[in-house]
Amino acid sequence: MLCIVYVTPFPRVPFIRSSSFTFQAYRLLGGIPARVLGSIVSVQAYWLCRFRPVRFGVGCRRMKETLSVINRLRQDGVIGPYAIGGAVGATLYLEPMATVDVDVFVLFEPAPLLLTLTPIYEACARMGYKAEGEAIQIEGWPVQFLAASDPLLAEAVREALTRESDGITTRVMSAEHLMAIALRTGRAKDHARLVMFVEAAVFDMGRLRAILGRYSLLEAWGKFEQRFLQP
Repeated sequence: MLCIVYVTPFPRVPFIRSSSFTFQAYRLLGGIPARVLGSIVSVQAYWLCRFRPVRFGVGCRRMKETLSVINRLRQDGVIGPYAIGGAVGATLYLEPMATVDVDVFVLFEPAPLLLTLTPIYEACARMGYKAEGEAIQIEGWPVQFLAASDPLLAEAVREALTRESDGITTRVMSAEHLMAIALRTGRAKDHARLVMFVEAAVFDMGRLRAILGRYSLLEAWGKFEQRFLQP
């Protein structure tokens, strides 16, 4: 195994990956200032400094109680159909990765004239969960509720997969939708996550290309392939 240590704003915390991933990461991070490197997710040593690893039902902080509260909000009609996305959603398909919050995308149907998340915050407050910044602290995890307010996000919620972990059922975005959303968002850590999806081969390329075509992202995918996947 090849070990490469990058200079980061977090002293004595190396970035250690396999030689294959390190090669891709080297290409990915080329030219990025050192202060940005700390934002790259899924690095096996970085969480020792700041975050903790997560996999559904596994890790330093179990998510069972958090997922139970989210399901209760759904059962009580506080939120509509939902799906977990972002880094936590990606852990269903990839190695445990460093993350700081849980992104819950909520579908509002029919769409209200005035979209507000206030009822969610109020319901959580009645259960004893308080907001801190843009997230609500639920059983030790910062949870951010986000409206699935554009066609790609809405489709990702509608076509989410139902998964069971430790006796708790939850809905998670498909690998293909997670990849499409990451490609559209286009941050350095999103590109890093896309490389991981490709290396893990846990998605259907035909389905991914169909999604990218529906949302005018095929050109962006071509640029991503040229920059990060071609030798």
